[in-house]
Amino acid sequence: MYPCSVGHYCMNGTEFSTQYPCPAGTYNPSERLEREGQCLDCPPGSFCDTPGQDSLTSDCAAGYWCIGASSSATPDDDVTGVECPAGKYCIEGTPAPENCPVGTWSDSLGLEKASD
Repeated sequence: MYPCSVGHYCMNGTEFSTQYPCPAGTYNPSERLEREGQCLDCPPGSFCDTPGQDSLTSDCAAGYWCIGASSSATPDDDVTGVECPAGKYCIEGTPAPENCPVGTWSDSLGLEKASD
């Protein structure tokens, strides 16, 4: 018997090490996972766009907030991520939106920096 590959999990009866990839939005840096629930969600501010990843893909795009388990740099499903909310700005890879600076406001979505 052989260990299950990183980025994948092996349930009873698995026939090859890459049969069950961790889904997009998750990753797995370890061998020997036994079920999908052991795959790790991509953390806030990052995304994992391909099934079977053993590490994070990259940071979420500026103007977007990857809430967690995101499979896109520009998520818009209101579950794994959204365009940066009004009154806030989102730099690349931010784990949470930042408030507009004191004395300023914005009703626009997707601001990328405080000076927008």
